[in-house]
Amino acid sequence: MKLARISLNAKVQEGKYRLTVPPHINEKLVSYQTLYREVYHEDLPIETMILAMIEQFLESDAEFRSWKRERDGQ
Repeated sequence: MKLARISLNAKVQEGKYRLTVPPHINEKLVSYQTLYREVYHEDLPIETMILAMIEQFLESDAEFRSWKRERDGQ
């Protein structure tokens, strides 16, 4: 499973987004949520799972990380 276990206690700065997911993607997300439950023996709200997926995707993108460091002057 590519998605690491998620800490539900982490504090984050909030942004508000509204998203409509096409049925074929929703089906995959629900299936992934089921896999998460089977692997980690925890129920996870699908919204929390989606946020973790986005975060892990952004953290794994070397080009994005490099660009952000350069832009932020680090």
